Amino acid sequence: MSKHFNCEVIQKSKNVIVIKINDSEAMEKLGCVSNWCFSRPNSENYWDDYATLGFVYLIFNFTVDPDEASSLMIRLPDTGAVYAATNVPIEELGINDSYEYLQKIGVNLSLLRDTPNDLKHVAEVRNFIRQLIQNR
Repeated sequence: MSKHFNCEVIQKSKNVIVIKINDSEAMEKLGCVSNWCFSRPNSENYWDDYATLGFVYLIFNFTVDPDEASSLMIRLPDTGAVYAATNVPIEELGINDSYEYLQKIGVNLSLLRDTPNDLKHVAEVRNFIRQLIQNR
C-alpha cells in the first residue's frame, strides 16, 4: 500500500489495522468512505488544519460491524482526539475514554508516535490557555 500512497502500516492484527497517513492525497484516497472534511478532493487546506504534525492515524476496527461509525476512525496525534467515520468524536458514540477503547480493541498505543502521557500534558496546556482567554 505504501508504494501507492504516502503512508505506512503501523499495526496489523485480526482486530485492527492502524495506518499512519502522511499527506492529503493518501488521506483523500484512504478516507474516502468517511465524512471527514480533509478526506475530500482538493482538501489540502483542511489537511493542514487537522494534521498539524504532518500525519494522522487511520484505524480500521474489525471488532464491530462494518456499518458502525466506529469501524473506521481517525486519530489526530497532536490532540489525541479520535473521530468516527461519521465525523463525530467517538465520545458522542457513548465511548467515554478513547485511549481505553483503542486499547480494548487491540490498538498498541506504544507503536504510535504520541503517547497518552504526552497528550495529557498537551490537553492540560490547551485548557490552561482557554481559561486565560476566557478570563481576559
